[in-house]
Amino acid sequence: MVRTLNETKRAAILTAARTTFCRDGYEAAKMSDIAAEAGVASGTLYLYFKSKEALASAIGEDFFQRLSEQFGQVVQDFRGPEGVEMLLDWAMQVAEQERDVLSLPEQTAPNNDHTQTRMTFVNELTVVLTNLMSRGLIRQYKDPSTLAEFVLLTIKWVVKGHCHNHKVHETKESAVLVLQHALFDDLTLAADRLLQSKK
Repeated sequence: MVRTLNETKRAAILTAARTTFCRDGYEAAKMSDIAAEAGVASGTLYLYFKSKEALASAIGEDFFQRLSEQFGQVVQDFRGPEGVEMLLDWAMQVAEQERDVLSLPEQTAPNNDHTQTRMTFVNELTVVLTNLMSRGLIRQYKDPSTLAEFVLLTIKWVVKGHCHNHKVHETKESAVLVLQHALFDDLTLAADRLLQSKK
């Protein structure tokens, strides 16, 4: 007879795993500690997740799903030069709120999951950038998807800097300047600075 797994219990186990990984560190965390944190028997834990790696992978999958939904909304609101700062502020907020997930070893999530998520982000951002180009609101590029990749790499650089507390504000300011100059011409940036100074 096939057992039906309880989604509420699964969510509680994932929350317990996040707590345990954050408290003890991924390498030191034990499945028995995670079971105790979740208030379930070790045998029950293994019905849901066969290993610590499987738990970390599931946490990563849930994280990327949430991230994808948020990212879609953020990039839809992307407009002028101020949109660059908004995008990076969102990335830093994610880095702060999800620090425990981002600290998990990358190899615990299957490579195809990372690739699929990255391509989802690239595709969503490419659509937005193509639309902005067609309206003459940003610089013209022959391959918008390459530009999208560059923007995402810059965001990743900011997130990693935040996670490692490495000159967070300086990194963000540098990233804002790089992306603004990559996306907007000097006249647009000058007009935006003038507008911001009057606020």
